[in-house]
Amino acid sequence: MGLKRVIRNDIIYQYKKYFEDILNNGFTVEDVNNFYLYLKYDLSQLNEQDVKEFLTIVFNNLNLIDINTNSKVLKKFFLSQKEIDATVILNGVQLFIKEKYKLLTDYTYSEDEAQSIIFPFVEKDMVAYKNLLTDSDEFLNLNSQSYYDNKSTFNLDKMTFNINENQKKVGISATNNIHVYILEKVAPLFKSQKSVESLSSLVNERILNDSYLKENTENHWETDKNNSLPLNFNCSDSNIPINEIVSIQNRITSVSVDVEGFIGFGVYLNGFNTFSEITKFLENNVSKISCLKLTTDDGKEFIVRRNLLREYFEVFKKKFGETILQIYISCDNLNLDSPNISNELNVYSNIWFEFLIQNLNNLNRSQKSSDNTLNILRKIKEPYCGVLSLCQLISSNNDHDGPIKNYLEILYELFKSLNQQEIDEKYNNYINCIDSYISKSDIYEVKQKCLKVREIVLSIKEKEKEKDKTFVIDDNWWGNNVGLNVLNFISVISTISSCKIQISLQDSNLNTNLMSQCLITMSKFPELFDPIADLYYFNTTIYNYILDNLGDIKKYLIMDKPLKSLLILEKIIDEKYFDHYQGYYEAQYFMIGLVKSKKYYDLSYSSILKFFTLKLTEGQGALYTRLVKERKFRKDYKFSLAYYLDLKGLTIEQYLDNIEDELKDYDSLKVGIFKKKLIKKEIENIVYDHYY
Repeated sequence: MGLKRVIRNDIIYQYKKYFEDILNNGFTVEDVNNFYLYLKYDLSQLNEQDVKEFLTIVFNNLNLIDINTNSKVLKKFFLSQKEIDATVILNGVQLFIKEKYKLLTDYTYSEDEAQSIIFPFVEKDMVAYKNLLTDSDEFLNLNSQSYYDNKSTFNLDKMTFNINENQKKVGISATNNIHVYILEKVAPLFKSQKSVESLSSLVNERILNDSYLKENTENHWETDKNNSLPLNFNCSDSNIPINEIVSIQNRITSVSVDVEGFIGFGVYLNGFNTFSEITKFLENNVSKISCLKLTTDDGKEFIVRRNLLREYFEVFKKKFGETILQIYISCDNLNLDSPNISNELNVYSNIWFEFLIQNLNNLNRSQKSSDNTLNILRKIKEPYCGVLSLCQLISSNNDHDGPIKNYLEILYELFKSLNQQEIDEKYNNYINCIDSYISKSDIYEVKQKCLKVREIVLSIKEKEKEKDKTFVIDDNWWGNNVGLNVLNFISVISTISSCKIQISLQDSNLNTNLMSQCLITMSKFPELFDPIADLYYFNTTIYNYILDNLGDIKKYLIMDKPLKSLLILEKIIDEKYFDHYQGYYEAQYFMIGLVKSKKYYDLSYSSILKFFTLKLTEGQGALYTRLVKERKFRKDYKFSLAYYLDLKGLTIEQYLDNIEDELKDYDSLKVGIFKKKLIKKEIENIVYDHYY
């Protein structure tokens, strides 16, 4: 133990000395790089487990800020080293932290090691850097100074327009966010809900809940105390009040703008010759403007600066919200009743909404992720929950990954107990939510999906004011909604409104298209088409459509459809035809008619062959029993089955196992062990007996 203590103390002494050299020289990039060269050399002599212990010893004893005593090392340094460029110091501090986490995350950590080794560093550095931003005036003053590579001046009539191009991006800009950097490096190490909740408590309680931050990040802009122009500048709005500026344009002699990173803009400005072009520039580039200064002919000035502290922590908050959401989605045994998550739902619902609306389909690649995502979605507060569900349902993609049934259930729970006034209010909230998102999104496909949802919500809102409240899906409607999933649209209408749906398609191609959609969806989401279940979200519209158009269902339309689709189609005819027409129609007759011709039975398509395989046993219906005894059918069945088994390299047992597996997730269609044995016996009777 004595030797280990000596070695430990020697490590601490040596690296404290290196660190003091960095401090004394003003945190130059050269000194920081030398520090890490020494450290990497020492680490190269060790095995991985010793490396982790060595790093822990080194970094546990180096503090940018002593959090416990709240003595600010760097603040003292700023006060005592005025001759050293503060920008150099800042860049050095940022480099030191970045190199630290590059090095720490080069190694593999267990969940326990991440919690015991990495998390304390994260806690210390995030709080320390936050304190630098909030407690050190010298540090914050960097943000109101300009470090420019060049300044361009353009004479416009009698007015001067200055553009300052900030190419260094110094200070605490959102593009150089140390908190985000630390988070991105360590997030992959935190994989459990417990470890994420520790990180969440740190961020929510010790970073974002800082009293100074709350007081100084409320507004988007900060106005100069010495402003002499009486402009009404709403600092809580991120936009620039162009109308206020225009109102005094005749008096303005100079407009100066600091534009962060706007390289090469001076060439473009040569074409400016009117004040309106300047104001248009201000409107279009407001997010890049860090400072605006107006001067009038009587020498009065108005100066306003963007609140970079607010933007810095807004960027971090958004990134943190997205990061913990992604970890929760991949967590095992996610507990959404955790008080920590309940708090996060209040704080991050809008951030989670923006992330999910862009990534929801990609997050459903595994069953665990899909289940967690849906459970989180159910917990997200309104209007985000409803808009997300609608965006998944009203999709141009007919094959989206999330289960339709779950999104409809979410909408049903949101709407089921509302009166018409409350429903109208919810529609308005959805529209406002979509408008807000669209105004700041630059992802074309997502914006188009949101616009389609907005259009549909508006159309429902207007349709509910009409007397008959009926949506008519005709050829014209179809032409105006190309790419829309019609079945999902019908489901949504049936779930969130009192409107009816009437399908009246004259074009045979459109009818074929919709019928094909129905048959495909029967297989993917059979619960929507179960005629036994009284499902609240899918009214009789689609059953009526199918029954009204049975004559259009030909063999070519079903030959490539899954077995499940054929079985559900049969059930719909059996159990809904009488309700619709007040008459009797034999589903067996219809299904047999699809494959029967004068000379043979066409059983060459796999799903059709499987369908009639399930009808071989007694008790399937009188017509099926008669069919199975028919010599021509047995002959055609034998040849079709033999060809299919040879093609796939299957035995009869394997063939029946495949059928069982295909139907296992749908209770009313399952094939039991006893039924499989009966079917196998009938197959053997057909295959081995000579009927021809």
